[in-house]
Amino acid sequence: MRIHELAKKFNVASKEILTFLKAEGADVKNHMSALTDDYIKKVESKFGKSKSAKTSNNTKEKAKKTVKKTPAKKVTQKSLRKLAETKEKPKEEKPVIGDVIKDDIPLSKEEEIAEVYTESLHEKKKSHSKLSKDDKKHKEDIVIEKEEVKKDLKIEGKVLIEHKPTVKEFAEAIGMSTNDLISKLFSMGAMATINQSLDDDTIEIIAHEINVEIEFKEDELAVVEKSDLSILEDEPNIVLEPRSPVVTFMGHVDHGKTSLLDKVRKTDVASGESGGITQHIGASTVDTEKGRIVFLDTPGHEAFTAMRSMGANVTDIVVLVVAADDGLMPQTIEAIDHSRDAEVPIIVAINKMDKADADSEKVKRQLAERNLTPEEWGGDIICVNVSALTGDGIDNLLDMILLQAEILELKASAKGMTLGIILESEVNERIGVIATAVIKNGTLKRGDPIICGAYYGKVKRMLDDKGKVLDSAGPSTPVKIMGLNGAPESGTQLRVVEAEKKARDLSAIEMLKKRHQNLEKKDIVTLENIYSQIEEGKKKDFKIILKADVSGSVHALASSLEKIKSDKINIKIIHKTTGSINDSDIMLADASKAIILGFHVSVVPSAVDMAKARQVEYKIYEVIYTALDEVRKAMEGMLEPEIQERTIGKADVKQKFKVSKLGFIAGCVVMEGKALATSYARLFRDGEVVESEKKITSLKHFAEDVKEVKAGSECGVRLEDYDDYREGDVLEFFEKVSVKQTL
Repeated sequence: MRIHELAKKFNVASKEILTFLKAEGADVKNHMSALTDDYIKKVESKFGKSKSAKTSNNTKEKAKKTVKKTPAKKVTQKSLRKLAETKEKPKEEKPVIGDVIKDDIPLSKEEEIAEVYTESLHEKKKSHSKLSKDDKKHKEDIVIEKEEVKKDLKIEGKVLIEHKPTVKEFAEAIGMSTNDLISKLFSMGAMATINQSLDDDTIEIIAHEINVEIEFKEDELAVVEKSDLSILEDEPNIVLEPRSPVVTFMGHVDHGKTSLLDKVRKTDVASGESGGITQHIGASTVDTEKGRIVFLDTPGHEAFTAMRSMGANVTDIVVLVVAADDGLMPQTIEAIDHSRDAEVPIIVAINKMDKADADSEKVKRQLAERNLTPEEWGGDIICVNVSALTGDGIDNLLDMILLQAEILELKASAKGMTLGIILESEVNERIGVIATAVIKNGTLKRGDPIICGAYYGKVKRMLDDKGKVLDSAGPSTPVKIMGLNGAPESGTQLRVVEAEKKARDLSAIEMLKKRHQNLEKKDIVTLENIYSQIEEGKKKDFKIILKADVSGSVHALASSLEKIKSDKINIKIIHKTTGSINDSDIMLADASKAIILGFHVSVVPSAVDMAKARQVEYKIYEVIYTALDEVRKAMEGMLEPEIQERTIGKADVKQKFKVSKLGFIAGCVVMEGKALATSYARLFRDGEVVESEKKITSLKHFAEDVKEVKAGSECGVRLEDYDDYREGDVLEFFEKVSVKQTL
């Protein structure tokens, strides 16, 4: 218990108790000092009895002060103005506590501290007003005591801190002014603004320096997400059963992706699309004799990349649609690179086989050049000849998809935790938010409370891909959901929670999390910082996207880069083609954490803005050797420096003597080179090594500590944890030098 609390309890001034305790020999400074049980008992025995007496005296005094009742006067505007003129306005006392470092102060106690500190200032002001103007010494003592009050404003206990708070939030939590905290960070070599997030290490260092004990709050959302990823494989009574594959059609514009899908599901979507090009993600199911397949039709590979950049693994198999008359085109190559980087199996559908100039063998040769060797050529890529116009080969394509799904052994539980992936969402003026999702695990039911990133709600209505109202949807089922309070992005995870209140709470946590992420500096991949990222385990591959003006330059640059070898880092070219650096390149680099190297190419304006927004690095080169040199330098920087030993001198031991506080020292004469206080020593006796490596802890020339002793001079040497020096021993001095490695 503190002095001010006892003063309040016994209705006495804090100063009286403070004077009494000092007379009793207590080590107290001011009214905020905490007391032991013994001193609390002494205070109770001293002031406890007087409490009742003072209370009774106060009661008697109040009884004497009887107020005579007077008839009420009529209140008018004139009387109010007169009253206002005669009465003096009270001066407000505004205690300034912003500069007080309140160590260990939980936020819930700030008002109590402010009140106590106000009382302290009020008492000091009263006592100060009684001083004479000439009593300067007493005035200085009061100022010093006031500063001591500031320093002692502490409350015992830990301060709970959110992970990665802003500078302002952390300052408020520990009771430090924001300016003081920013100054503290600056003295530590860290430049920070008021809204910048702080990492846990920085918080712990500052807390240690100002003697504040902190405890990080558990991130509820992180706990929830961690449990979601386990898919309940280890839970009892949960049976994983085979589920339908989710298949994405990808390929070049106008190669027949949607037309082929129309033939598969016997619909006519392509004619309704703007210009015959797919504008939105579509999800549909097809039932065959051998099983059910879920198809996704995307606007090219952009949405596929956008979903992957958010960590969504919604696609199980990619069907690469290639026109037999055109062969592999730029978007086809990009789709291959996207699929490979996502490690998704590829099935090639060679479309438009009904055309006279169709050449499936040419397509297979082009695929083989991209290391996609067809099965009939001894590879593992399934190629199926189809025609979206006539329907030839459609059944064979479906069989191959189901065969690939059987190999993948896709499983889920209809009774486990309900998880899904948002494919797209829109806001309808009449209906509200409509979100299209694919259920990955569990069963979504009407009325379920759901959370989708920063948005939440309750499933009010649910439709399948054909517009039929559903009461429930199991694994691998595409559905349209109504009931969310906002439109989540493609790739956002959907999950069912116990109650709508919890969904609301998790939504608030996610909103806060996103705010912190926006305030933090993004993990930018550059040639300069990739070494530190590799050391921290963030990167295993140095991923590069190559763009050049002509195919010859692409292949020349790629082959030259692949010749740069290192045991520490592997160069991985995830995409290489001709043409300008476009939005797709930026999206792929962002999703894959890659660097874009361009040779004699330009950057489209929209890609410049996207690269800036996503903080993706691209570099344009005019000379191929400049590009190779920069990559080589970056890789050399990735190699850990080699530690080598360099002999700098020798000394003969002449005698052994003892020095107080140091112990035994070898009296030596430096015969060759020099001895350094920062060097190491090797001890030889009769030509054999007795100690191979000992650090020099003391180097003296006579009685003085020195940094260096040259040949021909005497010196005293003490080795770390060693005392057995003998006359005739030889000390060999050496340094450890860090030598930068080259490739």
